[in-house]
Amino acid sequence: MRLGGLRALWNLASPYFISAEGPGAWTLLAIAVAGGIAFARLGVVLNGREGELISALAAANAPRFAAAVASFLGWLAALLAVLAFYQYALNALPVFWRRWFTLRLLDGYLRNRAYYRVAADTSIDNPDERIANDVHLATSVVVILTLFLTAGPATIIFSSEALWRRSHELMFVLLVYGLAVSLIAVFAIGGRLTALNIVLIRRIADLRFALARVRRYAEAIAFHRGEAREAAIAGERLERSYRMQNRIYWWSDGALAGYTAIVAALPPLAAMVWLAPDVLAARAEVGVVIEAAGNAAALVGGFTLLVGNLGALAAVFAGIERVRRLAAAVAAAPPAAQIAIEPAESLAATGLAVRTPDGARTLFHDLAFAVPRGGSLLVSGPSGSGKSSLLRAIAGLWTLGAGAILRPAIETMLFLPQRAYLIAGTLRDQVRYPSDHPADDIAVHAALAAANLADLAERAGGLDAVHDWSRLLSPGEQQRLAFARVFLQRPSIVVLDEATSSLDADNERRMYERLGGLGITVVSVGHNASLGPFHAAELRIA
Repeated sequence: MRLGGLRALWNLASPYFISAEGPGAWTLLAIAVAGGIAFARLGVVLNGREGELISALAAANAPRFAAAVASFLGWLAALLAVLAFYQYALNALPVFWRRWFTLRLLDGYLRNRAYYRVAADTSIDNPDERIANDVHLATSVVVILTLFLTAGPATIIFSSEALWRRSHELMFVLLVYGLAVSLIAVFAIGGRLTALNIVLIRRIADLRFALARVRRYAEAIAFHRGEAREAAIAGERLERSYRMQNRIYWWSDGALAGYTAIVAALPPLAAMVWLAPDVLAARAEVGVVIEAAGNAAALVGGFTLLVGNLGALAAVFAGIERVRRLAAAVAAAPPAAQIAIEPAESLAATGLAVRTPDGARTLFHDLAFAVPRGGSLLVSGPSGSGKSSLLRAIAGLWTLGAGAILRPAIETMLFLPQRAYLIAGTLRDQVRYPSDHPADDIAVHAALAAANLADLAERAGGLDAVHDWSRLLSPGEQQRLAFARVFLQRPSIVVLDEATSSLDADNERRMYERLGGLGITVVSVGHNASLGPFHAAELRIA
């Protein structure tokens, strides 16, 4: 697991450090590394200055004490200046890395419909949570690694050098002690914390997903009086998260914190006991013991810096693993298409068979149809026969099967699902979606009027008003707003998947008559017999 985590970290970090932002990243990393080393060195110097202060007091030498205070303050100012640059570089680097990586991951996620494939992959839970939170967690690894790969070793080296001048034996004893206690913590506690944190992150994401569903389906839950059931679901997921968090606290704040406290308490005492005979025999000043005790604590602290960050490091590597799996799923090539998509001016299919994305089931065989330009086709059949799956194949979402689909470029087509998709944005944005081309007021108002929504702009506060449209509009208004997109953008083909299910008969007739007047090719999926008169042909899937 640890080797896999390091490999995942390398795969995550290396593209950033060789990107166009790489020079800036390396500069910040160099400042952080240099700052950590300088901070460790100045810590040893200050230990020496503190020892001099104690010795001056013990000797009752006022001039010596005043000089020691001035020296201590000067070195302290230098340490604080180094700390400021060090902390900035250490904290800025993961921010820039996070921005770069998130934009790169989003680009891959939203390109070539990778999000659609990921949504169908049951091994990738909560991709939104991984992008929003786990990337943040994963990129913070640079802080922890810099701390114990630079500051830690530098502290060990400089503290060992200072102790060497006082006692070779004491230095060796503390080195062996620090290494031993660190290895015990890493192998006894570190792996356990990583595994537990992976489970915790997934359980917290599941809880947030349950709460988000309550917000999304608030009205449906209210109609069904499903509050108790939803509370039970959320409560069960909360309880599972709580139990896992409690286990992590036991390992990190109980076992690990207690172990670290005991380990850190012994080295200063050992240094004092070791050097006490020299002080008692007047062979050394009392400040020497204070300096050695500080350096002993720092030396072992350099080792236990890793131990103290095991809990955070475990959570970070859990986030890295989740981000790695999402990035791999996004970058994975889609399965080789078995259904051929061939360019044509009109829509047709020959010898078409469509299989589910997992390849487990074939929905229909040897299907053939042709819709002339400006024509219309009604696709009907019992539930589960594959009507909506045919539309997915036409859109290129499902590619497994056989045969060929002939159609114009996908950019010239619009698909209207039963539940209209409304984006976060203005009313103008809704009507021109998914296009980002400018749309003038006259054209947008005309499209809304054609969809029997002439008063919507006034009700909403103008074309550039922003609302939660799914809450503001009724299901029927949402479906008519989707038709307004068609009337504004005038695609070559519009595919309707029960897109009038929430409309009354008059509005349904008006939408189809308007489509016919524009000369748009119409393909509809539906159960209602009322749709028949609006189509020149019917394809029934048994």
